[in-house]
Amino acid sequence: MFRLAFKHYAFLYVICAFFVSAPFSGAWAEEKNIDVPFDVRVIDTIQFMSEAQEITLWGVEKIQDNAQLLNLRARSALEEKIGGKPILCDVEHIKNNKIIAQCTTSSQDDVSLFLLQQGYVNADRKVLRGTVYEQPYLKAEKEARQNKRGVWAENSYYPAASAQPWGYNSLNILMAFGLAVALVLCALGLMIMRGFKNAVEVQNRSIDIAAQQRALKEQEKYIIASMLSAEIKSNRTKIEAYLIIHQDILHDVKDESRPVTHQAGGDMIQKQPALSRVVFDNNADKLDMMEAQLASDIIHYYARIKTIPDYAEVKSGENKKDVQMVVETVIENAKKLEELSQGLVKELAVHGMVGVE
Repeated sequence: MFRLAFKHYAFLYVICAFFVSAPFSGAWAEEKNIDVPFDVRVIDTIQFMSEAQEITLWGVEKIQDNAQLLNLRARSALEEKIGGKPILCDVEHIKNNKIIAQCTTSSQDDVSLFLLQQGYVNADRKVLRGTVYEQPYLKAEKEARQNKRGVWAENSYYPAASAQPWGYNSLNILMAFGLAVALVLCALGLMIMRGFKNAVEVQNRSIDIAAQQRALKEQEKYIIASMLSAEIKSNRTKIEAYLIIHQDILHDVKDESRPVTHQAGGDMIQKQPALSRVVFDNNADKLDMMEAQLASDIIHYYARIKTIPDYAEVKSGENKKDVQMVVETVIENAKKLEELSQGLVKELAVHGMVGVE
């Protein structure tokens, strides 16, 4: 998807674009604004301010109870992650001058995923349900909990129990206690020695089984990566064909001697190339085998894929400039999608998961 060329007043631009495009096709009003840049300052764990607009991160929830220190740490980590640079947001919806969006940093890191990995927020299961982001976000939250990060680290700290009085603190009691402990340890030692041989054999078998499982999982990861690479390359070929056709359409549209419908190659304009995502849909639950950043890039790439494209109707007598703007926009979007396809194939090769072209 294309990134709008502005740095400030992003929200005003989004609204203006909505009203300009609405007369041309009613279906356009339902589209999300993708990769909109915002200059922001961090307000709290999941909120930013850009000029007069408040931006709330999509897909995550703020941790409310007894979390003041945690929120301060999260805010500092978020400011460091953004590094004072503009962020790019996919605007989900706008309500009462408040923007709900999924955002990435200038280095293409998913902000919500980063906060989940650090244990600073919870996954919003209500909005994630059924989306391609559900499994990666829930996995990131689970890993933060298992690794005791963020709020989970705070929950693992408990005050030490206060020392209890011994009652009768006499030498005889201490000696009796020590003797009892020694007897117990001797008994345990004998039991351990008797079962030591069997324990070693069981442990060795477990290690062998675990090694076999890791090998199979690693092999499966490379197979999935190879299939994804082939699907992305196939999509790239389709995008190239789509670009050739629509560049010819743009040339016709610019021809002042031809009517609008003839210029556009008919009375409909295909707004996106029809691409495949079968391999991704069948293996989305297995992306956790790959590195977190690579899995995130694959998910964001396929989030832009449409198997059934949208169409824009070109009516008789349509304003030529409007038609030209539509064709130029879909060409620009397709070029950016082609760049993403090429970059993702290279990224798979860099990680050693497929061969270099």
